[in-house]
Formats: sequence, structure tokens, C-alpha cells
Amino acid sequence: MYFQEAQVKSLVPTMKEHFPGAELVFDAYSPFLRWTHNLRVARTKIGVPLHWALKHSQDLERWSDGIRLLDARFPFQYPEPRLRRALKVRLVPFLATGIGVFHYQL
Repeated sequence: MYFQEAQVKSLVPTMKEHFPGAELVFDAYSPFLRWTHNLRVARTKIGVPLHWALKHSQDLERWSDGIRLLDARFPFQYPEPRLRRALKVRLVPFLATGIGVFHYQL
């Protein structure tokens, strides 16, 4: 999110090359949530703008042969009592999957 897309597209295959078979886990925003985050940062001047977002969890698999998606989890899709009010987000699919944790094998 904090890297430019070109940097991420260079970093992931390089990690695969140096650490074959390793697993990579990271969180990412969807393009829509990145856009809304950046609007808030521009308006409030608080925070850091995000430069990259993951539109589809399978996108990384196309960057290099052998990269494989193992799991994708979206926090708003699971019942969590502490997120009681925020869980209404689950009713809007593109918001429910707006923030995810992605697990890949390199």
C-alpha cells in the first residue's frame, strides 16, 4: 500500500527468486478503499497516502510463474463482537472485501 505498484511488482518476484517456496502474508486495500483513504488524507492532512491497492487476490499469481494464492481473508466477513457497528459493512460486498489479508506461496 505504501509502495508504488512498480515497486511491488518488482519486489514480489525478487522475493520469490531469493526465497523459493517461502510464504508471503500481507494486508492490502481495494482500489476503492485506497481512493477513499487518500481523499481523507488530502482533506485532513493527517496520515500517509496509499499508492497501491490489490483489485483481485489472484493478480499476484500473474506476476511470476509459481506464485500461488493460498488464502484470502476479509475481516469484515467474520463475526467479531468488538466490531459490532462496523459489521454492517458486510451488507455491501465491495466494502466487505475492501480490506483483506492475503497469503501466497512464492
